Amino acid sequence: MSVTHQIQHQRKIIQQFDALNEKRQQIETTAGAHHRSNTEAANAVLSRQSDIRSSAEQKAKIQQNAEQELARTALQQIRVEISEHLSKANRAEQDAQNALNQAELAERITFSLPTNPVATLNGNASKNLLYNVSQAVETSETLRANIAVWQQQRLKRTTPRQVVAAILIVVLLLAAIAILIGLQPCGWSDKLTGSPSACNFVLTGHDQTVTSITFSPNGQSIASGSVDGRVQLQRVDTRQLIGSFGGDSVKELAFSSDGQTLIALGQDATYFWRATDRALRRESKTYDAISPDGSLLVSQSPLLHLYQSSDSKLIYVISQVPDAKFENLTFSSDNKLLAATDSATIYVWRVKDGELLQTWKHKNNSRVGRLAFNPDGKVIASSADGEFYLWRISDGELLRTGYTRAGSINSLAFSSDGQLFATGLSDRTVQMWRTSDWMLLRTFTGHEANVSSLAFNRNDKILATASTKNVYLWQIEP
Repeated sequence: MSVTHQIQHQRKIIQQFDALNEKRQQIETTAGAHHRSNTEAANAVLSRQSDIRSSAEQKAKIQQNAEQELARTALQQIRVEISEHLSKANRAEQDAQNALNQAELAERITFSLPTNPVATLNGNASKNLLYNVSQAVETSETLRANIAVWQQQRLKRTTPRQVVAAILIVVLLLAAIAILIGLQPCGWSDKLTGSPSACNFVLTGHDQTVTSITFSPNGQSIASGSVDGRVQLQRVDTRQLIGSFGGDSVKELAFSSDGQTLIALGQDATYFWRATDRALRRESKTYDAISPDGSLLVSQSPLLHLYQSSDSKLIYVISQVPDAKFENLTFSSDNKLLAATDSATIYVWRVKDGELLQTWKHKNNSRVGRLAFNPDGKVIASSADGEFYLWRISDGELLRTGYTRAGSINSLAFSSDGQLFATGLSDRTVQMWRTSDWMLLRTFTGHEANVSSLAFNRNDKILATASTKNVYLWQIEP
């Protein structure tokens, strides 16, 4: 190779080297730019994170300060509320004590008067007032104790939710005091004279709802049965507890015609108690209904079976309506008729032979709530949709519709002479009607809840009503 060629070859190599070096520099420049860009981006991200953290901490601090301020405000508010409620409780207790003193004075004055029906009525009314006022004082003392506890705990940390709960408790307790102090004693308004009267007294002792009440044949005692499984027998005139009978949840009660046996239909069994010494004479299977004199029992399984209560002997089986699911099984007062309902249909049988005498659909095809025969067995009353209906049994004709305008009807009862008719209502009242012209005579008030059972005594001078755990006795004739 000539010198010229060598020189040219070396120049080419140098040019290539220079080109590679320039390329390397460009790559290094580009890489540096990328590195700076990434570094700046990373720094920006770190700065943003720091700003976000700082902002979050600031917001958290602001929120904490706001919650603390809200808690302080709420705590101050509840202190004011407690102070006001304590003042109200003091006034309520003073008012209750004054009322108690007045009631005691009224009772002393009443019992110093000669014995007569009016004096007895007022004396018993004052006893009811004493009971209600003493309940108010007891509730007031409970409120004061609760407020004292709250005051002892006022330095503890209180969240807004706890503050609201405490305020609600205070309000509810004050409402209870207001109800007890403002509660009127049980009484009635006479629609003829407009004069108010009061019930003779209230029989207590049950722990759960009273489901059935009945007077003894001589009218001197009354039996009450409850969901709590207890049957109580008490004297009407003195309220003295004659005896308490155990068993299971009571569906219906009846005395034997001689008053010696008290029969209780329970959910699981039927109990035959000797009324004189509370001895259990006999226990048998459960039934669905009992006649007023306790001599007949009826059950459905699924056909209706009629039994003698003396020995539980089967008399006959009613099979005319095999697919019906009967409710409201009810005997007439003379045991000659048996009625039942299946939804909106009413059935009436003759007891002596089980013949189906009459059946008809209820007005508006409404489901029947309750049934009650009038004393002569010619008319039967039913309830539905807050109204009562009177039907002639011989042909099922609707004779009259009565509008209570006061809620649904839970119980029905005729007086033994048929001149009075009572309806127990869901609005805690009882309405008494005169059957000669169906004029509303009286409305009895003061029950704690809906009226579950009704019973007139044999001379129709006293009406017994049951509501929740209590039995109320009303003297309707002097």
